[in-house]
Amino acid sequence: MPFVFITLLLICGIVVARNGISIQLVELSLFFWILISFIWLYIEKTREIAISLIFGGSFFFLGYLVFSLDNETIHTSEQELCNHTQIVHIQEVRKSESGWTRLKCNRIGSWIGDSVVSAPKEGLLLMTRFEEDIVPRNGDVVGVKCEFEKISNPGNPGEFDVESYWKNKRISFQAFADKESYIFLDKIESSFLGDRVDQVHDFLTKTLEDKFEGEELGIIKAMILGDKSSLDSEVRSLFSDTGAMHVLAVSGLHVGIVMVILMTIMSWFSKWIKRNTAIILVTCMLWGYALITGFSPSVLRSVFMFSILILSQLSGRQNVPLNTLFLSAFVLLLIEPNFLFDPGFQLSYLAMIGIFLLYPKIEALFEFRFKWMDYLWKGIAVGLAAQIFTTPLSLHYFHQFPNYFVLSNLGMMLLSGLLLGVGIAFLVLARVPVIAAIVSTSLLLVVSVTIYFLQFIQELPGAVAYGFYFQIWAAIGLIILVVFASVASSKMYKMASIILIIFGFAAIQFSRWEKLNSDHITVFNSSRPFILLRKGGINIGLYNSEDELTKHLKLYDNYRKIYPGRFYPIPVPKGRYSFSFNNKSFELINDKNGFLLKGDISLGFAKTTHSISLSNVVYAPWIQKQKGIRQSAVVLAY
Repeated sequence: MPFVFITLLLICGIVVARNGISIQLVELSLFFWILISFIWLYIEKTREIAISLIFGGSFFFLGYLVFSLDNETIHTSEQELCNHTQIVHIQEVRKSESGWTRLKCNRIGSWIGDSVVSAPKEGLLLMTRFEEDIVPRNGDVVGVKCEFEKISNPGNPGEFDVESYWKNKRISFQAFADKESYIFLDKIESSFLGDRVDQVHDFLTKTLEDKFEGEELGIIKAMILGDKSSLDSEVRSLFSDTGAMHVLAVSGLHVGIVMVILMTIMSWFSKWIKRNTAIILVTCMLWGYALITGFSPSVLRSVFMFSILILSQLSGRQNVPLNTLFLSAFVLLLIEPNFLFDPGFQLSYLAMIGIFLLYPKIEALFEFRFKWMDYLWKGIAVGLAAQIFTTPLSLHYFHQFPNYFVLSNLGMMLLSGLLLGVGIAFLVLARVPVIAAIVSTSLLLVVSVTIYFLQFIQELPGAVAYGFYFQIWAAIGLIILVVFASVASSKMYKMASIILIIFGFAAIQFSRWEKLNSDHITVFNSSRPFILLRKGGINIGLYNSEDELTKHLKLYDNYRKIYPGRFYPIPVPKGRYSFSFNNKSFELINDKNGFLLKGDISLGFAKTTHSISLSNVVYAPWIQKQKGIRQSAVVLAY
């Protein structure tokens, strides 16, 4: 399995480059590596080791170069972006649940006075909120003058790492702009293929939007077209809490179902289409499906791997699935090294590695006389194999664990297959009057059953375990131990790995227990004041007025992933209030600038450009133009 080792060396090089280790240090290390290797080449006993070192060093350095060349550092300041009109090329237009339209752009120049100065290619993010008919389209070149700011994490407990997410897409700045901020300049036509793909995607999207609406439309678009823009927060929480979030991302499961459907259709025409021709046609159709769904990392991985598996049948050669999987990762990381830091990419590959390494061993544990029981056990075995490998990383990213994942995975394997099959049938037959009505009704029925099934699981006692919070290195260490336990031939090494895994999860559980029993006060980084008091598993939220509660609930949904408990939101009108917390006395002041919680150490929220005394006061976060004041949530234990 050569590509397993080649890809791991490439990944090591990418990680070293990502962590900012200088090229000089890497070159010096590589020089000594090669020097030692050439010395060992002349010693017969160490010749094979030397060849391996030279070979490994080459792919390690390749990974370093690929990432470094693909992520050139651009030193742009907020002032530079704000002082002049920026000329940008719009790459993607997407609506969000909140009503904002998000524009992903490439900066191509600055408009300074009467001249245009070219700029290094740099990603920018624009948020707009005006009529649909005047929103810029893909390919438009526009001038935009607005206040850009560095994308940074709010620092609130449990929130998504938005800074790293956009950094991996080479975007560091964002701005909120209205229609007066834009000047239309030109339009760059996309390639013939790109234009046709956009047209097909728009046509399929409109076909679905004409027939469906609400949460049903969001689920159908996500599962068939890979478009999550219509999903509301309740649906996302439903799938996340039940361990079915992966179903909403077009991935290996979806590509496998599409492949089976296409192969079945081809078998109907076996008299006219030869086997080899059918294999090539199915492979081309899979890549067409990947194009329509936007070439996400999970789709690329799946289509690429399935293509190799299918095409290998033409030569009649046997292949090792794990080697094929790593080959697909190697090619994708050469094309786009930032894929490595995408959580979806990581979880997708870990799930497949788990299935290849553990599924045969788990499946062999039990044998059943009845076929339906055998199929049921195989489904459970697949879910368990994938979950074992993805759990450390899932806990790190999402801070929660779905306790009934086996039940939800079993149900979703059937329901997602039905939904995808009926959904594709609807898209094909949407213009056939009577049949389209029957198929659309069937599709709605499948979606309704899916929602009901997941709601049933979500409402079961203890459906989700919250409170998991630990560093990425701990997750990586656990994954390495799981891999070692899966492949170790020695019983002693295997048992040692399992014991270390148990100790690792015990440490995570102890950390979770500490968080579940912690008492503290949190001032959130929000555009509106929100202070939370946590005592004995009870979370009391203090906020300004009832109309702000919806926004604060979104903050609390993230917070409760780390600090779960019963939540009591309390609106606090303007004025002064005294109360005690953990046997300590506090005074809460709510005035025009926000909240100030006075005690041994005072916590405050303020939004002002005026000078503020910092003596014994910690403010968060909206103090404008003030240096030395924390721009994140503040959490103090009491």
